[in-house]
Amino acid sequence: MSSPLVNTKSLFTALLKRLSCDLVMDIGSRDGRQALLFRDVLPHTPVVAFEANPYNFRRMSAQAELRERGIHLMPLAVSNADGQATFHISQANYDAPESDTNNLGTSSLLVHPEVKTLAAIPVETVRLETFLQRPEFAGCQRIALWIDVEGAEFFVLEGLGSAISRTSVIHVETAREPVRQGQKARREVSQLLRSWDFVELGTNMTPDSIWGDLVWIRRPHLESHQREVMAAVKMAQWNYRLKVDAWAVRLKRCPPLYRLLRWFFVRSV
Repeated sequence: MSSPLVNTKSLFTALLKRLSCDLVMDIGSRDGRQALLFRDVLPHTPVVAFEANPYNFRRMSAQAELRERGIHLMPLAVSNADGQATFHISQANYDAPESDTNNLGTSSLLVHPEVKTLAAIPVETVRLETFLQRPEFAGCQRIALWIDVEGAEFFVLEGLGSAISRTSVIHVETAREPVRQGQKARREVSQLLRSWDFVELGTNMTPDSIWGDLVWIRRPHLESHQREVMAAVKMAQWNYRLKVDAWAVRLKRCPPLYRLLRWFFVRSV
């Protein structure tokens, strides 16, 4: 049975609170905005932002807010092996603001035949299983993953290894069918997560969607927090119907109203 249509960001952030997650990992961070949202939702929980594109990472490193809010910035590509891999930097103006015509978030370990490549460079790769052995994160047992890696999501998940038992909730962008060379898309991602006893709670992918997002929860957490989780799903369904994300984009033209919406969002999830 397919999961309900929801605002996946709303659902994920609500679960961060309801499951008392003790580590949030923003994988494929691009600009750190999601990491800052997670910091707002869980002010005292470690947040790690991974970004392999050196141009984006340079911009993130220059953001005082990310440093001041204690976001851990990692210039690494998360994958299924520790070592090096070729990273394909998509053509864009990385010195200019992001816009509809200047997309700064389409670089990937995988090649897209319709995305122009500015450069192909070696980057350091890390498995999450390895990264989570670091002393500062070794004790975390309720980990949340936000994965947006332009087609390489299956390999990020593969790299969890034994750390899957410490992972509580996953938000993952994927495609209905492969769009990049070597990509394993929604069917393979879903099969892998089900084999680990995860349950799909919601998606924003309609029958016509080429790509979209999925939210998954470990079954024991669903069973032990069923009432809170179902309340989060209901709220996320309403946020989807009300097109909250579209309103947020419009309100960015009026910063005071946007800040008010963000304040309300953070406190309502």
